[in-house]
Amino acid sequence: MHKEKSNLWNAIGVKMLYWLLGKPISYICSRYVAEPKAVFRLITAAENVDLYKDLTGILVVNRI
Repeated sequence: MHKEKSNLWNAIGVKMLYWLLGKPISYICSRYVAEPKAVFRLITAAENVDLYKDLTGILVVNRI
């Protein structure tokens, strides 16, 4: 828990990847440093859309 509190943006990005990848949180934490903006960039690249022109993203944050 202390690790997540020291880098809140990474904790949010990890949660985003958790929902997208369907892998356990421990798996994602051990493999990724994920800020939300980087996750949105991955999504737009996969969908072949522009991050600033074509994406309407809704970020819902809840507790891990």
